[in-house]
Amino acid sequence: MLEITQQLLTYLRLHPERIDVGLISAYIQTIVLRGSSSDGQALLDYFLKHPPGFRSSYLFPALKKWCSPKDAQKIFETHLQNLDSEEDEYASILELLGEWQYPEVRPLLMQHAFDPASDHYLNRSAVLGLLHYDCRDIQDQIRKKIEETYGKNLFPEFTPALVSKLDEKAEVLELLYESGQTMCSTDCNAGIILGFALSGEEGAPFFQDILFNPHWEADSLATGTGFFTYQGLLHQGILWEDFWHKIQNEPETSRQEQAFKVFTTALSLNSRNFPDESGQAFQKIYHTFFSQDAPNQAASFWNVGRQFQMNDTLYELEQAYLHRVQEEILLKTI
Repeated sequence: MLEITQQLLTYLRLHPERIDVGLISAYIQTIVLRGSSSDGQALLDYFLKHPPGFRSSYLFPALKKWCSPKDAQKIFETHLQNLDSEEDEYASILELLGEWQYPEVRPLLMQHAFDPASDHYLNRSAVLGLLHYDCRDIQDQIRKKIEETYGKNLFPEFTPALVSKLDEKAEVLELLYESGQTMCSTDCNAGIILGFALSGEEGAPFFQDILFNPHWEADSLATGTGFFTYQGLLHQGILWEDFWHKIQNEPETSRQEQAFKVFTTALSLNSRNFPDESGQAFQKIYHTFFSQDAPNQAASFWNVGRQFQMNDTLYELEQAYLHRVQEEILLKTI
């Protein structure tokens, strides 16, 4: 077990009432990167012995990395069965067990994904968990619940993401796009965007349009849409340079500006994770968009940023990626 895992556990035990989630995240990110199953088991033991709270979910990346689905039963029996579904911790644990495809939790995922009375966070966690299962036996239910969102301003936001589980989804994708373009609030479109991204080649044209379409506000972090757009980029396997070239070649100014906002938001979210989630080294991203060794590319990137008065955003991105490059270099020496 890593020494920093023991340090984290000591910190959690000594300061249960004033835990800093940023500090926990820093520890966990390193444990995910350099830990092993023994670190996962130590954190799991702590989690099982203490009542789950808001901060517990910050341990989950390490549990996902170093524990296994066989540990799901312990979490289910110790915590989930003893929590009320209205408690915040219930939703995050439900999603974790869904990612592990724990069989006992599937009926609960279906219940909360399809129940209109589920609050926003419970609907989100239930749908995100259910996405990890084979859903061929509930396709009629999924289709019916998605159809109930058509033409509405607000609805259970993540239900449309289940479109990706339908065998025949072409018509549903078109109707979801029409609804999102004409009626759906931008406070409630993250599930539609994620559904397009998870629908492979069939969903790609809709997802690609949303990246450039100002109506969808796919860059917004205030509504949470920006985060799920970024996740969509990862699911679609879109490369940073390819996306950038499309932005450069977009003739319509309003669409180019919107795509540039989406692009910089996604770059910002990507810089918060180590190692790089997109599979492209931080050093390569820095070299492409910020380095003086690539003057033509970098100058073009900065010129577009100035055109849309986003100099401060680009400067913050430059510093974030330079810091990540330094971490990548340091890691090679360990």
